[in-house]
Amino acid sequence: MNHKTLIGLSILLLIILAPIAFSLTYNEKISKPSMKNNDYSIAVSNFIKEKCGNCKDVMIVGDDFVVPGYRREIPTLTKKWFFWMKEDLKNIYTDIPYIKKSMLYLSEYKEIFKNTDVVAKEGKYEGKNVLFILPDSITSEQRTQIERLKKAFNDKGYKPDYSEKSGTDTFCLDERWFADVKGKTLIIIGTEENNNAFKCMPFVAGDANLDSAFMQPNVWDNQEYALVINTDNPEIIGVLANLVETGEIIDLKSESAYFFKVGVTYASYAALGVGVGSMILFTGGSAAPAIFLTAGAALDTISDIGDATDSCMVNNEGNVWCGTSIGFAALPYVPAGPAKRVIKKFADSGINSKLKDVLDPVKDLIEKHLKRVRKIVGNIAFENGIKTVDDNIHVAKGAEFIEKNIKGGLDKFEKNLPGGEKLRLIKTPGKYVDDVIEKYTHVPYTGEQKFMFRGVDSGRVPTKEIDGKLIPNWDAVDQGTTQINQAAKSLDYIKSLPEAERKQFAELSMAHVGGSNDIFISASKSPSVAAKFADENGYVFIFNTRSRNALDMESTIQKQFAKGEIPLSDYKVYLDNYASEFEVDFIGEFDAKDILGIVKTEKMGGEFVIKEGSFILNPKYIAANIAEDKEVAKDIIGGVI
Repeated sequence: MNHKTLIGLSILLLIILAPIAFSLTYNEKISKPSMKNNDYSIAVSNFIKEKCGNCKDVMIVGDDFVVPGYRREIPTLTKKWFFWMKEDLKNIYTDIPYIKKSMLYLSEYKEIFKNTDVVAKEGKYEGKNVLFILPDSITSEQRTQIERLKKAFNDKGYKPDYSEKSGTDTFCLDERWFADVKGKTLIIIGTEENNNAFKCMPFVAGDANLDSAFMQPNVWDNQEYALVINTDNPEIIGVLANLVETGEIIDLKSESAYFFKVGVTYASYAALGVGVGSMILFTGGSAAPAIFLTAGAALDTISDIGDATDSCMVNNEGNVWCGTSIGFAALPYVPAGPAKRVIKKFADSGINSKLKDVLDPVKDLIEKHLKRVRKIVGNIAFENGIKTVDDNIHVAKGAEFIEKNIKGGLDKFEKNLPGGEKLRLIKTPGKYVDDVIEKYTHVPYTGEQKFMFRGVDSGRVPTKEIDGKLIPNWDAVDQGTTQINQAAKSLDYIKSLPEAERKQFAELSMAHVGGSNDIFISASKSPSVAAKFADENGYVFIFNTRSRNALDMESTIQKQFAKGEIPLSDYKVYLDNYASEFEVDFIGEFDAKDILGIVKTEKMGGEFVIKEGSFILNPKYIAANIAEDKEVAKDIIGGVI
């Protein structure tokens, strides 16, 4: 059966083996389950939702032994004699988590106020019987927000007939003649601990669903609806009221919404364009990246909106943001437990304080550049390229460097490259601009400075055989550049020198990488010099300098001599080891996507030289015009590639 046919199935046939431990110890009674852990049932339910989003029906093959039913303890009120009712708690097995159901979106909330008779006669949504099922004890703050919610519905013209009922007087099985939960729209507020109604609606109850709102059927009368607000937090009731008041709820196109508090620092930096995924990771969570990005979408709403206001707003994806005096965001679904634990940390004052300490020193640059960079590279590329909070700082600093040093600034910077590549080339110089690049002479990305060269022995380039020929294994090119790094550690060379020379060279080497012990990749402006560092059948790598983290060591060290930063007694070491090699050093890193390709070397007249016609293009190289870049490199080398 082909893939397209599988996608088109409308029925999911579910045959799942129960956990081995469960199957070996199965001893369930019809009214008294011995196993009450529902983790497996929930996992199967999530599997169905993931694999069968558009299915109309689900067929379960097997009984509770094969696919465990969801265990649930429900309150009941049953008739024993004519006037005597018995309260009890009963255990049931239910397939509720596996059932496909169609439900109103929160955006369609007006349908819960549909009074069929009034609509038929007057065409208005008015006069619906609406029952609030509330905890026995509610605070004055909760009461204020409940009344605000009622008023919001009235002000929208629905004018329901409100009544209230205690959650402790609510039973999942209610055999009273005049049960007041039928024929009505229900608005259920509270938690499983203080409102029995939640025991009748297990998949919107419990800690996993806390601080969320749901559209559900009225379980006592499936012709009616229920709006379920699983929270004791009056602010969340207020957020929902705000959404009704402003009309923003009509953009919340989902059956549920999860509300969470956002600290001032998180909100303000999201509004400045900081990568939302990086701020989520800053909380120290370990949820799946997809969940991170979905959770971060609510923060991204803040960025879309810009300045946060006191009202609530909803973006095109249904993500909610309520301004600084409320400080709540919402997702148009209820995420999994691990993601929720991460999201809750958005309001943690300690984490907000730490984030502030990290970002505030560069707040001006962040405010100046990040939203602009987002717009230039695109939101998806931006989020994919910003993995840590430090990445935001590097992009801000790199953008400032580009604005100051490159003609046309950000607007014309690498205009024809994909957004992800453009972001990388903005971020890279930002990592080193303070410690190295601003202090020393960086290589201008023009003319003959566009490409640099590094010779490498044949044994240190990963290769693979294709059609009987050994060619560079570009899949391992990152590993290849790591191997190149081995020869670039200045201390490795220093060990081979006499003691007096060693001290001079060490001082000079550390000076030319900004006093840092970090690995740097040395190269040369001269392809013929680079070839001398290879062996017969070796390679010369052609490096594009567009990452702007390349330093011109000849010019840099000359300036250091002129300023007296390096004693003139070291001048001979400089001439022998740097000037004669026309050395350029890439600080910290070199990305394989900036390698145009390689040329091979051969021995001629006692020297290693570039072999004519030996150029191999790196298929990972990304450029607006590869043919043009190849011509530039060819001109520098002397037309032999």
